[in-house]
Amino acid sequence: MGNFVIGLALVVLTPWRLFKHCWVMSNFLITIALILFAMFLNAHRILANMELRATQGIPALKSPTFMGSPNTLKVGVIDLAAGFLFLISIAVHKPGMKK
Repeated sequence: MGNFVIGLALVVLTPWRLFKHCWVMSNFLITIALILFAMFLNAHRILANMELRATQGIPALKSPTFMGSPNTLKVGVIDLAAGFLFLISIAVHKPGMKK
């Protein structure tokens, strides 16, 4: 969310503007996509594990439901990290800009 707020501030307060450079627009859209991915595809898995742990206690850690989620959580975290690194690479290299 911090990246989103900083991106909005940069778009409004700097000469880059949102539609002036394609890399700014793509960075903004990818940020929104990553936020939505984290909110809707990963958050429910984390909340389901927390609820299972709260209701069943320690035995929940051996539950197949609980054990199945860590793999999907790992994939989600790896996807978010890859997306974040892609955002950084776009911001550093600024495709389409004259150097």
